[in-house]
Amino acid sequence: MPYIKSIPIRSTVNRSIAYIANKDKTDDLLYVSGLNCSAVPTIAYSEMKLVFEEYSKYKFNEAISMNEKTPIKAIHFIQSFHPNDPVTAELAHSIAKEWAVKSFGDDRQMIVSTHLDKGHIHSHIIINTYSISGKKFNDNQTTLEAVRNLSDTVCMHYGIQPILKNENRKSHSLKYNEWDSKKKGASWKQQI
Repeated sequence: MPYIKSIPIRSTVNRSIAYIANKDKTDDLLYVSGLNCSAVPTIAYSEMKLVFEEYSKYKFNEAISMNEKTPIKAIHFIQSFHPNDPVTAELAHSIAKEWAVKSFGDDRQMIVSTHLDKGHIHSHIIINTYSISGKKFNDNQTTLEAVRNLSDTVCMHYGIQPILKNENRKSHSLKYNEWDSKKKGASWKQQI
């Protein structure tokens, strides 16, 4: 039952790539792959920089701006498996690569790395926000839900069951005044 999480990267793409391609975490880089870019961190960074700057009006190594919104340059996804899942490092890495291509397309630059240093196997995927053909990937709740569903589909193909979702629970947010009334014990909805 893999869990997917995404982290937008507005700066330090080079450090994020270096972190996921750490030889101590990946069995001496055995479980590091580059899709449409090199698996060598410094080269992958340069290749992603070229594509990003070709299609974006921003610099890839631009620092976070305090005056205006800094663009997301890359997105770091983590696909974590439960310790009880029947997953080997090889299988987790294969699943991560297949899932990445199905989720983000076959013309996007991605570094896929599977870490073995924790009590559970997990894969890191860093994608360039711009594809080689110039299409931008926007990370939001809708796209995150879509990539989670694709992860579940790929994992089920390999016999790994997805996380069960509680279909009866409805998720909705309260408006501030409703939340404040509920907190103070003055909510007419709570009294009913």
